Amino acid sequence: MIALAGGEFLLRFRPELRPARRWYVGERTSRVSRNFEADSLTGWRLKAHRSFVWKLGGDSATYSSNAQGMRAAEDFPDTCGGRRIVMVGDSFFFGSGIAFERTIGAQLADSLSHRFNVYNVAMPGFGTDQMWMSLRHNALALCPDLIVVGFVDDDWNRSLTAFRTVEGMTKPTFVLEGDSLRPQRPSDKPGALKSMVLHHSAIWRAIEVVSRRLSYRTGRGEWFGVNAAMIEAMARDARAKGSSILFVRLPARDGWRSTPALRRTLARISTPYIDLADPSVARSDIHLPDDSHLNALGDAYVAGKIAEWIRSARPETAGKSQR
Repeated sequence: MIALAGGEFLLRFRPELRPARRWYVGERTSRVSRNFEADSLTGWRLKAHRSFVWKLGGDSATYSSNAQGMRAAEDFPDTCGGRRIVMVGDSFFFGSGIAFERTIGAQLADSLSHRFNVYNVAMPGFGTDQMWMSLRHNALALCPDLIVVGFVDDDWNRSLTAFRTVEGMTKPTFVLEGDSLRPQRPSDKPGALKSMVLHHSAIWRAIEVVSRRLSYRTGRGEWFGVNAAMIEAMARDARAKGSSILFVRLPARDGWRSTPALRRTLARISTPYIDLADPSVARSDIHLPDDSHLNALGDAYVAGKIAEWIRSARPETAGKSQR
């Protein structure tokens, strides 16, 4: 008992090993937000036709939403037509800390000489599960030729909780049963003893962190299994509607790790992938000061890499005729 108590005490000095609360369906309800509203399908979105200023990393930017509650200069069309790219992701694709005209989506449209209409359905705080739901319910409704899914590693952690403390809202959460995903139910919540360990033990948190790091290579465990299954589901959903899909791992400031298990998963389903988090290819001057998000130069870097891939790897998409 003394050894366990000592271990708990010492591990809590490591920020990454401090216990993180994992919420289950039914444990929390969404609180009221000034600029965001709950969405039963994806968790949340911007309030329609809302404009506000948000300061991040020492810089302020204005955020404006369209009728669909997305960060955009215009309302999205309700009919198909023309060549279209839809961006799906979290705050990096959303453009947190960046003026709209300098976000990844806007700079991608510029890089492609506006031969494509680029629409962005990304939302800050989204996990892999919310990206899947956003692809299914928002992106595919726009009849895209190409869907670009951008993620950072932390998005995978968000997929295991039904409530986001930062946003103060509930979100869709899924459980992997065999090879199938199903929505999490209140009955999936563990018993009192296991809940106490999950929520309060630094030793258990250390075991989780080590297990997840191993999963990058082995592809084993709940954390990797659930997220990989959702990535495969996104690829299936896109192809079922005749859309191409590209996954992009975005460059976070710290903590890059090789992800051979993810590469194997995407190779097995013949899905293209760009890893821009690899320090051998990523630039070092592309983040906001005192924040992990990309600055305008970082957004231009990512947009340029995506445009380069479209031009070289998918010529049939870049030259696709109008529907």
